[in-house]
Amino acid sequence: MLTKKQINERTIDLAKKTSCPINDMYKFTDCLRDKDISELLKATDMFSFMPEDRLEVFQPPYIPVVDGELFQDHPLRSLKDKKSDVAQFFGSLDFIAGFTSNEGLTLAMELPPKVQENFDFNATESIPLRFICKGMIDPFVEKFYKNDSDIKEKLCKFYTSETTFTDEQSLKATDFMADCLFGYTVKRMLDYHSSFGGRTYQYLFSKEKPFMGDAPKWAKGSGHGEELQFMFDAEVLLPSFNVSLDTLEDQHFANALIGYWTSFARKGEPEGEVVWKTFDTTSKYYLDLDTVTTLKSDLKPEVMNFWLKDMPPIELDPVEDMNVHDEL
Repeated sequence: MLTKKQINERTIDLAKKTSCPINDMYKFTDCLRDKDISELLKATDMFSFMPEDRLEVFQPPYIPVVDGELFQDHPLRSLKDKKSDVAQFFGSLDFIAGFTSNEGLTLAMELPPKVQENFDFNATESIPLRFICKGMIDPFVEKFYKNDSDIKEKLCKFYTSETTFTDEQSLKATDFMADCLFGYTVKRMLDYHSSFGGRTYQYLFSKEKPFMGDAPKWAKGSGHGEELQFMFDAEVLLPSFNVSLDTLEDQHFANALIGYWTSFARKGEPEGEVVWKTFDTTSKYYLDLDTVTTLKSDLKPEVMNFWLKDMPPIELDPVEDMNVHDEL
């Protein structure tokens, strides 16, 4: 959730990019409404205005919101109080959460050329440690940990490969992106939901079938969004990617995946050939969705322990009265 200060900073930034007047909110809003949609999309695209010396993907994207309609406070602050309305409602729901085996693969295919040039590397060949520490970890710590140098050092050390192979170090870059944006955050939600007594299910999507371009040779794992081609009609949903499930293996896997999700939607319990046991903070069961789907437990314990125990908690900014609306 953005504070008033952060909202003001984003507004000023948007005004500069669109050349709209900032001194009068009515004129500012009218100016934005008169802009061509392509100009607005460019102005709100985080990659088009990304600086050359860092990867700033930790800022919230531009999306439509209504303040105070869903959350009156930061969700994590509300979930810490089991008696809060937010916690009670969350616990009353059946919950599935998970991620692909390498959510950070999009990093390798979407790194702006100017960032690669500044750090003198080509992501198709490798991603060096200096970029992970200076270009990724530094802006993350600046935003969430008040630029704490000790935390920068701790993160840089954790995401330094134990080998000298460049492929292994490159994968550490995708690991950092995946862990901080998906893995650690999903695990927190699973822990919260399970502690509230709701039926909780965790998954890892491991089946590899790239469809958003050629991944680098060093890349491993299933990338962000790769599960969509199995859960929906890929030829309709993703026509520009020329995706099709052209093997019996793919079709069988898709049917199994759809079966788990549709049974969960009907009954609150995913059903399939492999029994999907509920997640709790002791067993930590999760379903590894692959050509051969298996039930496992305790996903990435070293990573989760690092983020949940070794790293200090991120301080939550105070949230102003969310019931106050600015009418424009």
